Parts: sequence; C-alpha cells; structure tokens
Amino acid sequence: MSKQSDELKIKGMTCAVCVNTIQTVVSKMDGVDDITVNLAMGKAQVNYDSGKIALTNVVDMIEEIGYEVVDEETGEEDETTQGLRLNLIYAVVIAVITTVYIHAIRFDVEMPLWNDMRRRIIFLWILATTVLGYSGLSIIKGAANSLRHRILNMDVMYMMGVGAAYTSSIAALFEFIHMSWASFPTVIYLITFLLVGRYMESVAKGKTSHAIKKLIGMQAKEATLIRDGEEVKVPIEELVLDDVVMVRPGEKIPVDGQVTEGSSHVDEAMLTGEPIPNLKNPGAEVIGGTINQEGLLKFQVKRTGKDTMLSQIIRMVEDAQGSAPPIKRLADKAVTYFIPTVLLIAITSFLIWYILGYEHEALISLVAVMVIACPCALGLATPTAITVGTGLGAEHGILIRDGAALERAQSITTAVFDKTGTLTLGKPVVTDIIGSGDIDDTSEATTVDTIVDTTVATIVDTTVDTIVGATVGTNVGTTGDTMVGSTGETPGNTSENTLRFAAALEKGSEHHIGRAIVQKALIEGVDLGDIEPSEFKAIAGKGIQGKVDGHLVIIGNRTLIREMNMDLGDLEPKLVGLEKMGKTGVIVTSDQKVLAIIGIADTLKKETRSVVSALKRNNIDVIMLTGDNEVTAQAIAEEAGIDRVVAGVLPGEKAEEIKRLQEQKEVVAFVGDGINDAPALAQADIGIALGSGTDVAVESGEIVLVRDDLMDVVRAIELSKGTMGKIRQNLFWAFGYNTILIPVAAGILNPLFDEIVFKPEWAGLAMALSSVSVLTNSLLLKRKKL
Repeated sequence: MSKQSDELKIKGMTCAVCVNTIQTVVSKMDGVDDITVNLAMGKAQVNYDSGKIALTNVVDMIEEIGYEVVDEETGEEDETTQGLRLNLIYAVVIAVITTVYIHAIRFDVEMPLWNDMRRRIIFLWILATTVLGYSGLSIIKGAANSLRHRILNMDVMYMMGVGAAYTSSIAALFEFIHMSWASFPTVIYLITFLLVGRYMESVAKGKTSHAIKKLIGMQAKEATLIRDGEEVKVPIEELVLDDVVMVRPGEKIPVDGQVTEGSSHVDEAMLTGEPIPNLKNPGAEVIGGTINQEGLLKFQVKRTGKDTMLSQIIRMVEDAQGSAPPIKRLADKAVTYFIPTVLLIAITSFLIWYILGYEHEALISLVAVMVIACPCALGLATPTAITVGTGLGAEHGILIRDGAALERAQSITTAVFDKTGTLTLGKPVVTDIIGSGDIDDTSEATTVDTIVDTTVATIVDTTVDTIVGATVGTNVGTTGDTMVGSTGETPGNTSENTLRFAAALEKGSEHHIGRAIVQKALIEGVDLGDIEPSEFKAIAGKGIQGKVDGHLVIIGNRTLIREMNMDLGDLEPKLVGLEKMGKTGVIVTSDQKVLAIIGIADTLKKETRSVVSALKRNNIDVIMLTGDNEVTAQAIAEEAGIDRVVAGVLPGEKAEEIKRLQEQKEVVAFVGDGINDAPALAQADIGIALGSGTDVAVESGEIVLVRDDLMDVVRAIELSKGTMGKIRQNLFWAFGYNTILIPVAAGILNPLFDEIVFKPEWAGLAMALSSVSVLTNSLLLKRKKL
C-alpha cells in the first residue's frame, strides 16, 4: 500500500457545481481516498493509493467529464484569461452594434435593411450566430461534455437559457410562432454578460493568489557555485548538500545554508517581516530568497528544493488555500440541491405564465430564471476569502496550515503560553553563583555583572533555540534512571569548581539553561577542553546527572535534590530569594553534597505585556503553563500581567492541562516553541508554534509565526475574525441574491408592474455581478491592517 498526494491544476471549472461534480466522480474511483477541489485557485488535491490507481487515471476521468488538467508551469491561467478577453471583446463589439441598430430603428433612422421586419431579424440572427459560435463556443463545449456524462452544471444551465432564446427566435424567423418572439439581441447580451462575469472572475482569482505568486517570485533561479576553486553558474536545482555557494552584494541567496566565509547584512524582511537586515557572520544561517546587502558571503548548502524554508512556506500557504473550513459545508449542501430546484422553478414559472395566456412572458421567465440562478457566488464565497486571508497572513509572517484552523481561531476563549522561549527571550544568563559558605543576604540576592553577561551571552548565542538533548533545572529532557554511588573526593565549594563541574556536564546540551551555564564558564575562562563527563543521565523535568573527574555531579531543581535525600541547609533561603526575583535556581551537587546554587535569569520579550493586555481586551483568558517552580513562575507571570499560572508541569502533563481546559468547554490556543511543547500544540484546538522553535513544534502547530513575534498571536486571531467575517458576508449576499432575484426572474413582480419585465439579459448581468461582488468583497480583506 503506497499512499500518495498530488496536486492538479484544472481548467474549465466555473462554479460550485463543477467542484461537486469532480469531487463526487473522482472520490468514487477505486484507490482514491479523497479529493479536495479549490474553485478559487483552480486546483485539486488528490490523496490516493498508487498501488491501486495511477494519477493518470484520475486525470483521464477529470478530462472525460469535461474539464482539462493542465501543467502549472505553462502559465495556463494567463492563457485562459487572454482567451476570455478575446471572446469578450468580440461579444462587446457585436453587442454595441446590436444596441445602435435597435435604437436606430426606434428613432426611425433611414438605413438599408431596417424597413423590413424579416430583414432586421435575419441581420440580428447573423450577429447572434457569430457571437454564439465564437465567443460562446467554450460554453457550448462545456455543456455538451456535461450532458454527455449526464451531469448538470452551470454551462448546461446557461446553454438551456441561451438555447431557449435562440431556438424561439429561429422559430419566429420562419414564422412558426409570432415574429415578436424573436429575441436574437437577448442571445447576444446573454453571452456578453456571461463572459463579462467570467473574465472579471478570472482576473480577480489571479489577484487572490497574489501571495503565492509573490513567494514564488522570491526564489532565485541560479547560484554561483564554487567548484574546484572556480566560480560556476548553475541552476539552483543542481545544488546538493554541502556545496559551497558565493553570493555577491545585491544578489538573492539561492537556498538555505550556513555561512562559512565573509560578513554581511541580509535583508530577510520578505520572509520574517523584520525591517532591519540581520548581520551574518561565519556560522550564521541564511535563508533562500533573502537578499544579501553589502558584503560577499560564502555559505555551505544545508537545505535544497522542497526542504528550504521558502519552499515549505509556499507549500503551507498552498495547502491552506486549498483547504475548506467547516463553514463551507453549508454552501456545499446548498449547491447539491440548487440546480434541480432552479429547473423546477423555471419550468413552473413557464407553465404558469403560458397557461395564463402570456406566452412571451413565459419564455422570458424560463430563460431569465435559468440564467440568473448561478451558484458561482456560493462556490466562490469561502475559497476566495480563505485564499486572500491565508495569503495576507503569509505576507505578515503568519502561516496558517488549513482553513479549519483559520475558522477556529476566531473562537479562542483561552490562550495558554509556554514560558521559556515563548513569553521570555529563551536566552537566559547566569546572574548568581551562591555557595553554601557565602554570607550574602540572599533574600535579595544580587546580580553580578548581569548586563555584561547578558551582552556577551547574546553575542555568543546567535543560533536558533532548539530543545534537544539534556534537560536541566525545571525543564524537560529524556527520562533516565537515577544513578547511585560515587567515587572520588568531593571538591571545595568554590565558584570555579561549581562552574567547572556544571559546565562540563552541560557542554553538550542545547537547552537554554545548559547553554547559559556553559557560556558563563567560557566568559570566566574555565577550561573545559579536557573534561569528558561519563554515565550521563537526564531525569525528566527535574535535572541531569553524570560523572565528572570521577565525582557524581547532579544538577537539578529542589524536587530532585529532595528525592536524592540531600539537604540544602543554609542555601534554602538563598534559593527562595532567587525565586522571588523571578530567577531559576539550579542546584549543583557533588558526591551527594550541595555545592552551590546557580541563579539564572531570563527576561520577558518586549511585546509580552502588550500581547497579554490585547488578549484580555478581547475577553480571552491568558494562562502560563511551565515546568518551572511556583515561586519563579508567579514572579514572571506577575511581570507579564498574567493572572493564572500552572507551574511544575512535566512534559506529559502539558497536554493533560490543555485537555482539562477543553473539558470545561474552553476553546484553547497553545503557544509554544519547544520539543516538549509538541503534545500540547497537538492537543490544543489551535496550536500556535513560534517559527524559531524546533521542527517538531513547528510541525505540530496549526499556525506558525515566522517572525517569532508574540504580537502575531493577536494578529492571527484578528485575521481569523476578518476572514470569517468576509465568508459570512459572501454567503449572506450569495444566498440573498438568489432568494430575491430568482422569484423576480420568474415574474413575481409582473402583476404589480405591468411594464416591468425582468429580461434575460438583465439576468445575465445580475449573475455576472453576483460572482464579481463576492470576489471583490474577499479582495477587500487585503486592505486589513495587521
């Protein structure tokens, strides 16, 4: 069994009925799991078992029912728009000639052919036939294909309306019925207005996918590869991992990589939204599609093709734009019964007027109802708004995985935040080292060289935070067994020994706190080169332990130390003092004796308080969920303006806390960045992952914040509300349009207004304007300020 997913570009879809037709027929094929068709994008996502069915079989079936699968790279969409433009121009020219001709007759202008009724009708017949045969040919073909497969779609409806007007006019021409029934101008105007609507839809659809085109346009086409010391220009498709690429000032960085030589600022605004270019030195990561500024850079290729960040963003946006939120089911259900209902109304109105003796009005109502009743507006209401909304989000660094997430985000009642790396910068620094012999007043433990340490640490720590490997303090790692027994002699309680032992055990760690301890040791000049810890173990949510120079070293929180039956002694009040200041106290022991407490501080992100305030103003409860101890967590929460804290939570408990909130009927958003956040992100109604977080966290999130800006949480919610508002408006007008105008087209107002008849050409114009109004309303979302 081989599950596979492919995307197809489909030409010829005109309405929601087309979407339903393709989905219904293809989904019944053996081996096809499901198919999702996006009318606005003209695409279909097919999930199938390649062991049972080939993609070519799906393509053949789609084309057999009257549509065309085209190559996305051929620019077929532009060709379609150009073809519609040519057809429309011809129809408009003939419509203008027809209008001038008819009004000239009314004003008794003396010209050849006009004094004889039959000649007039023949002349209009010729004009109508050329319009129908040239401009309306695509509609005729579409209707013929659909009828051949016994499918009712809007092409069939159009041609039934146009065909009724055309055949009755032919009958009048040959006097099978009265000549007054001749309505060739109606045929001309109908085709013209139908094409106006389709052309405007095609143009508007192109605008809705502007974000995707913009992202694709960011991709470089070529790269300067350094091969055997020579510079070689190659297409980016030929780049492989570990190739060395050179980028000159002003050039686009072709793929993702790591700088090996040079120094330059890189403009990453197009991906991250950050207006200030970032300085890239050796070791720094660069992203494909960004622009090198003033210096020459050489970098080693780390990701190519679909694995680059830009490709992943494009894929996420495309997936979101092709997805359907639950609200779309309403329109889909309505469309299922739409055409049969319309046909029933059209035939009923025809029979009523005909029986009453109004034969001409009967024909007019029949044609008008079939033409005006178009589910295009219903079909476009949801996908166009989703496409524009997700595209707008992508332009602002907010990546939304699917339409369902976009719909749910508006209903969030509780926002739960991880602490370290989410509410805080996630780059803590060592501020205190307090040994058991120190006599400081630790109730107000002082910070030593905090500013210097923070500055140096920030310079040293330029990599993206990734939570892997060891866990320290109150954070999470891999569960291991507790070690017992030790050898060697316990060293003295000095700051140097504390740093040496702690940093030696932590030097392989990429955890925030572990790196802070290693950075402090490097700043203090502690030599870690020859120290290799052994028997390393991590204790989930509590700390780590291992042997350093034969001594059993344990680094952890208060809970772990107590479990190891060690006494903090006079360090207990010192630890409490650090915690009251919002610092994390990491206890370092050697051979079952407490050496010291290392105080580590992490500062709030500058936008944290504003985000919390904005969420509260929107009646969203804010909770901080952390593995840190209660005292430290409360101090950070108070600074952030968060009223509710759940502290001391182990990895498996985070998702359980989310579940408890959901059981209380809360719609929960969880915001996190670490590998230990993945279960909570998956459990939440909306998982919001910071783009700087680990791959696992990003993959678990339904919304990804590329810019690592917490204010984007608020912007994502506002985007959801704006997009869903547009969908509701679109559906309201689409339903309202059909509810009001179908009865009018059927002639319900005729008894009240004898002189007013809703002509079929007016119906064609109204139908065109309904679809265009929905598209235009969706496009107005692009003006929303985030």
